Amino acid sequence: MESSENKREGKEESLLQAILEEARQQSRAGVDERKTLVVLGAQGTGKSSLVEQLRADTEGGDKDGAIPAGLSLTYSYIDIRDEQDETIARIGTWEFPAEEQHRAFWPYALSSTTIRDGTVALLIFDSSRPYSAYASVTHLLDGVRRYCRESFASAEFEKSSSFAKNIWRHHMYLRQQQKEGKGEDYLDDAELPPLPEGVMTDPVGLPVILVGCKSDLINANRYGADFEHDDKLLQLKLRTLGLRIGAPVIFTSARKERNIEPVVALLGNYFSKLPALLDPELVDKDKLVIPPGWDSNEQIQQEFAGMDVAEEFRMTEEKAQVVTVTPAREKRTLLAETDEEFLERHWSRIKDQVGGGGGDGESELFTDILDPKAAPVVQEAAKAVPGSGEAQGAGATSSAAVSSDEREMLKSFFDNLVSTKSTK
Repeated sequence: MESSENKREGKEESLLQAILEEARQQSRAGVDERKTLVVLGAQGTGKSSLVEQLRADTEGGDKDGAIPAGLSLTYSYIDIRDEQDETIARIGTWEFPAEEQHRAFWPYALSSTTIRDGTVALLIFDSSRPYSAYASVTHLLDGVRRYCRESFASAEFEKSSSFAKNIWRHHMYLRQQQKEGKGEDYLDDAELPPLPEGVMTDPVGLPVILVGCKSDLINANRYGADFEHDDKLLQLKLRTLGLRIGAPVIFTSARKERNIEPVVALLGNYFSKLPALLDPELVDKDKLVIPPGWDSNEQIQQEFAGMDVAEEFRMTEEKAQVVTVTPAREKRTLLAETDEEFLERHWSRIKDQVGGGGGDGESELFTDILDPKAAPVVQEAAKAVPGSGEAQGAGATSSAAVSSDEREMLKSFFDNLVSTKSTK
């Protein structure tokens, strides 16, 4: 009995030692579990799908253990790994709907402690609806900024805003080093060059990344110059806003698994404090990437010459429904085959198979088939088909008007017609 207890105590001690050793290894590896990611966006914008893809891309955690989407408060985590696949940070991820009635849940993720330890906000919008996307983004920003100012002391707000500014300054400096062909030389915050005029003049209170989900729908069922105008105007407004608050802009598609890696890379940049440069993407509007420290007011003015950031979007939700649905219906109607076209196509194929040359008798018979007001030759001829039992009597006179070859052709036609219809 004593021996059994000793064995059990030995196992417990071994398990405890294993747990402590794992904790020490994590500590030596520099795993930081105090980082917080806040994902905000209106319902239906793709928040949950994006978080699921982020977790899958980083191979962090068991998806089955996550809280189902659609709840007012969802918590999971994302592991950020380095090039050697070592976990360098575990990010606690809070997902909130943006609606006002869910604002009471914000203190769980946004507190003075989490802000001090490191918090980044992903502001999610539907990039396929430019006419409502920008209003959604500004609404989210106003809510986060107001909450931070009301909840934190002025010194805490300024410190967190400075952290966001320094990230932008680091990326600007590294890009300048890259342009001059120099190596990556990381500087202390105090040694970094100042921000250009007009950049980060309207701090939010914490680092922000603007993420447009559902980008795979940007080119789907989109017709007309108004959509093209609004897509371009949305980019202009977002890039101008991004400079003002110091936020990168990325368009993603969780369904197509598009541009997930740049979001993960940005999170690694923000939480590891070792900036790695991302390449911008401007050619494909559904794969837009505007990394931190890359854009400038001069570039924006050059690329969007002739457009004004104060312009209004031309489309509305109601107009978009009409434009995206109606043309598809019209297209189906135009492509649909009429009964006459169906009969003519199959009749031509039967004639080709039989080898008929399309004589006058065939032309008259074909006309009678297509025209229900014509003389009832077809009906009588159908009754006179051999094997019907009515080749004599009343049907004999009518059958005389149609040759045996035509009757056989007609029989083949209707057999083919019935078999074709039954298979569709």
